[in-house]
Amino acid sequence: MLGKTLVPAYLLVIVAGAASFVAGTVFRIQRQDETAFYSLQVPGLIALFGGVVIGMVLLYRCWKLVIDHGPVGLLLPAVRQPGQAVGFLLIPAFNLYWVFVAFGKLPASLNALADATGVRRRVSEGLGFTVAVLAVLGCIPLIGVVFAVMQAFVMPTFLVQASSVHDGIVAARSSTLETD
Repeated sequence: MLGKTLVPAYLLVIVAGAASFVAGTVFRIQRQDETAFYSLQVPGLIALFGGVVIGMVLLYRCWKLVIDHGPVGLLLPAVRQPGQAVGFLLIPAFNLYWVFVAFGKLPASLNALADATGVRRRVSEGLGFTVAVLAVLGCIPLIGVVFAVMQAFVMPTFLVQASSVHDGIVAARSSTLETD
């Protein structure tokens, strides 16, 4: 189950990394001291990178569930493997398109699988699309920082929702297997 281990770790790493980075930035600006960069900002960036890795693991597991257990008609034909859904996000320029597939199409597929298994939890489809739009807008020079900060709040919300639905589907599938 994703929610019991990875989601709390993801949230802890993201919050700690962001707090460390912001604190280092504030100290660096106020004190004109480079040690704030090395003592707070760098560990914060490393923690944020770890949070991104954990987030991609969560995304991978959600796509794996959909691909392994969902009816074939629910999936976008381009997504055939969970590694593809995550790996294509690492291809420069192409990822500006693929983010709409990886995050934009996942909610509909997870929700359809939740319907098929009788799970009541849902992932907001608008939230998945918002994550994709903010990721693309975050690439705009200068003003992209505003969108990147907005995405820093939207992405964890999306991944927590998706993980919650994932866990509900896994629990529903395991309870039906036990009764058979």
